[in-house]
Amino acid sequence: MKSVAYISLAVLSFWFLSSCDRSRISKQKKVEKNQVEGKAKKEIQREKREKLVKKLAEKHNALTIDEWDPNGTKDPEWEYPSKLSLDYHLVNDEGRPALLIGYLLDAYQDHNKYFLKFRTGNPIFYSSYFGRRFNLSLNCPKEMVYKVVKTNVKMKQFVIVAKFHELRKIDSIFGIDDPDKENPLIEMKSANNFIAKGSCIEIQPLPN
Repeated sequence: MKSVAYISLAVLSFWFLSSCDRSRISKQKKVEKNQVEGKAKKEIQREKREKLVKKLAEKHNALTIDEWDPNGTKDPEWEYPSKLSLDYHLVNDEGRPALLIGYLLDAYQDHNKYFLKFRTGNPIFYSSYFGRRFNLSLNCPKEMVYKVVKTNVKMKQFVIVAKFHELRKIDSIFGIDDPDKENPLIEMKSANNFIAKGSCIEIQPLPN
């Protein structure tokens, strides 16, 4: 009887360990599958975005980011191009528009004209410590404004083609020293931000 019990116990132990091993392998394969699918999805998304950017740049003979901001594309977080360099490329006498990528800040009407305000960079952070910011104020057709607003969702990015006629550099911004303080101090911080004004040519949502 003891031999039978030992054999039964061994069989149950083997079955239990085998089941655990199969479950572990199954979970591991599922994780690997999800990782592969995630990478494939990101690659498809990247290709769609690049295709749209290229299409709009060619359609409007627009200056790409590499063309109007050749210094910044080396390291967009830390490169500090001069205002003259950007002014020469972004605001140009050739009549060429520029292509940017940004997220919507506001839409409004002023003296029977319609405007869209965009900001480039990471939508989570405003501080210049997280890279340059281009604040765009664009005069756009009413239909385009409504279309963009309707398409807009939280942190949605857009491909923007616009003709710019003015660019100003902001060297300082006001901020608070510690947002967690009960009475934070307001202080002036160095910035690397720009305000660009122009007219809309075409705006399309960046594929998710």
